[in-house]
Amino acid sequence: MSAVKVFFSRSHLDLQDELQAWLQQSESEILDISMDSNEHGHCLVLLHEPGGSHRYTGQVFFSTGHTSLEEVANQAAVAARPDGQQHVAVGSNQYGHCLCIIREI
Repeated sequence: MSAVKVFFSRSHLDLQDELQAWLQQSESEILDISMDSNEHGHCLVLLHEPGGSHRYTGQVFFSTGHTSLEEVANQAAVAARPDGQQHVAVGSNQYGHCLCIIREI
């Protein structure tokens, strides 16, 4: 049975920490992710299937410009060399753009 995990934070750094902590302790298969941002913060939603032996790591990036966000995310992608499935979600607000990448390890 699928389940939803919702993260919300005003800070992309706090969102990164909360996501990484959950991924480290979770035994779930990530099926899909979505993100929405507004003036109150960033809301990240994971659709997952509890159970299993999948392991993931997540990164949250933030930038005021889309070009610099692309550069930072691409540098991290080259360094990561993922072995398995990847999921990407983005949200934007008046402060900038927030991008989340979850990779199977």
